[in-house]
Amino acid sequence: MNRAQNPNETACCPTRQELNDFLMGRSSPVIAEALGSHVATCPACQQVLAECEINPSPLIAALRESLREPPLDDVECARVVAHAVALLKDIQSRSTASDQPGPSGGFKRQERFPD
Repeated sequence: MNRAQNPNETACCPTRQELNDFLMGRSSPVIAEALGSHVATCPACQQVLAECEINPSPLIAALRESLREPPLDDVECARVVAHAVALLKDIQSRSTASDQPGPSGGFKRQERFPD
C-alpha cells in the first residue's frame, strides 16, 4: 500500500485507486482482507470510500440506476419470452424456406441479408 494523497492519512494508507478497487471487488482476497482490516480502523480511508460511493463512475451509476426499476412480473416475463420464441421461429422458417428446391429440381439459394 502506498501513501494516499490525503494529508490526514497515515503512511500505511492505501491509495485512492486501491481503495476504489477494494470497493469494486477488484482486489485479491489477501489484499481485500488487509484493506478491510485497515479501513475498519482508519477514518481517513473510510472518508475516501464514502466519497467514492457518492461519486461513482458513470458505469456504476448507470447500473445502480437500473436496479431502481422493478423487475418484470411473471406475466410480463412470459410475454417477453413468447415474443423471443416467435422471433426465433420466424428466423428458422426463413432459413428453411431459402433451402427449398427450385424449379429445376436444384436448391435455390436466397439472400438472407439485403445489401
